[in-house]
Amino acid sequence: MDIYFIGSIRGGRSDVNVYSELIAHLKNFGNVLSEHIGDNSITELGQDLSDKFIYDRAIKNIKKAKKIVAEVTSPSHGAGF
Repeated sequence: MDIYFIGSIRGGRSDVNVYSELIAHLKNFGNVLSEHIGDNSITELGQDLSDKFIYDRAIKNIKKAKKIVAEVTSPSHGAGF
């Protein structure tokens, strides 16, 4: 089963360790399409990717996912989207 996990990147990375734990747990149930959300090396400046690339990747993964899990403690345009 494909799972799309979303948490804050540009809104703040204070919960990145929580995201990592959630992603590790979700992997028990299937393939997590967005493991990069739990990557400690990504700062709130985000990845060196264009907004279009990020948007297209999110849309592709949302369409592919059978389940979506959103951690919404910190602000996130992606989770709000």
